[in-house]
Amino acid sequence: VRQFGVTGVEGSDNDHFYGPIGVWVEPGQGGHLYVAEERNHRVQVLTKEGAHVRTIGVSGEHGADNRHFHYPYDVCVTPGPDGRIYVAEYFNNRVQAFTKEGVYERTFGGLNRAIGVCAEPGPGGHVYAAASGSQEVKVFTKSGVNVRTLGIAGVRGVGNNQFDSPFCVRVEPGPDGHIYIADCGNQRVQVLNKEGAHVRTIGVTGQ
Repeated sequence: VRQFGVTGVEGSDNDHFYGPIGVWVEPGQGGHLYVAEERNHRVQVLTKEGAHVRTIGVSGEHGADNRHFHYPYDVCVTPGPDGRIYVAEYFNNRVQAFTKEGVYERTFGGLNRAIGVCAEPGPGGHVYAAASGSQEVKVFTKSGVNVRTLGIAGVRGVGNNQFDSPFCVRVEPGPDGHIYIADCGNQRVQVLNKEGAHVRTIGVTGQ
């Protein structure tokens, strides 16, 4: 249908990517495409047709203040004009939240190698952040309060509710929805309920 970027050519202008690693697509004709670029330390926002809308972060320049990223690995966007953009930063050990216009709003910290993020819609929804360095997924309120930890912090394991380098997390909306966690080192996806109880495992652990 179409291509975004130039095949085999890295760059830091609006027509190129350098290390695109995370992507999120808003539903609907007017929705945008969000691309996290680890090597350009930015998130590019594009139309569905590929036109540049805005850049969040400073292209090609990493940093630890609220204007910069340091290896943004994943991006998640909650729906609607009042939705938020959540960006997981690997080397800054945090998730940053922005308005749809790219204005900084909040930091979710205490994450050892933040690598994946997903947020539920609505003010009562939670933000889920995968921390591969500490083998856990932290659950926050939208105001940044850590209300639950999935996994055992700092402990690799092969049991249910244990992880070995959790990488990506995705969440079904609603109280009965499930949490899906890509457990990279264990070669599986674990499925948990919203209270953190194990539901099922997809794949064969360790194989």
